Amino acid sequence: MQLSIKLCSKFWSFLPEIRISYCIKTLIPLITYYDIVKEESLDLILEQYRRCCEDWRHYDRLLWQIPFSTFVATGTILTLIYKFVEELAVRRVLILDLMVFILSMSILAIKVRFFQNVRTVFAKNIEKRYELRILPVETNDALDYVKEMRIWEETKKNVLLNSLETFIYKHFRAYYIQVVTYLMLILTLLYLFSQL
Repeated sequence: MQLSIKLCSKFWSFLPEIRISYCIKTLIPLITYYDIVKEESLDLILEQYRRCCEDWRHYDRLLWQIPFSTFVATGTILTLIYKFVEELAVRRVLILDLMVFILSMSILAIKVRFFQNVRTVFAKNIEKRYELRILPVETNDALDYVKEMRIWEETKKNVLLNSLETFIYKHFRAYYIQVVTYLMLILTLLYLFSQL
């Protein structure tokens, strides 16, 4: 019991550093619950938790850096292709290479998201094991938390705007929008390829 109280106080002092925002629902059931710690020391548990959260932040940064870098590289390469390459065969090969690059980056983004979800489940399991309040990491959990804490009651007087925001929060995940954007980019390149 004394370990549990000490652990809770150490966790609560660390929680403001954590910035977990969302998680894909479909991957969570695939990751089975397992006993994370048995008799490890408090410092080891806290270090694992900190590392998990730092990894999560790293993956979150990558999830936005990968698409941004991909779009910048694509735009730059397309500009160079259409400005300096005269031969149609060379343009076609470069556009096909660009499609392979975009497909690779989209697969990388999917893998990064998976590893981020694993870190989310790991952190949730530590929080659950030590009976800490679990941070809302999925949009629906975050909306429930906001309703529970009555955060929107004062700021959201416009019912239509509130309903629209809730609809967007529940049905549009940033990660899914990234995947759709990758697909649109590939379709654009296919169109450009067909026009050569």
